Amino acid sequence: MAEYVRAFTTAESEQEAVALARSILQARLAAEVRIAGPIRSLRWWKDLVEEVQEWELTMTTTRELLPALEEHLNENPHLGGQYKITSIEIS
Repeated sequence: MAEYVRAFTTAESEQEAVALARSILQARLAAEVRIAGPIRSLRWWKDLVEEVQEWELTMTTTRELLPALEEHLNENPHLGGQYKITSIEIS
């Protein structure tokens, strides 16, 4: 089983993404946070297709630190609610 994971989330602005990345790194919950954007996202929201501009954060961390990273994100909710996080194992 892989020890390292790549976790992904999005922020609503570049400033929010940078602040979140800094807080993650200062808490030592990731070795690296990459910020890409702006990106365009289309999604279903309240029975309508919504189009938004976001910044994507890609975080490199360990399987062991992933729960603490998720907790950190949930302690810092953004305007749209809690951060959604997706992760994949890497080798």
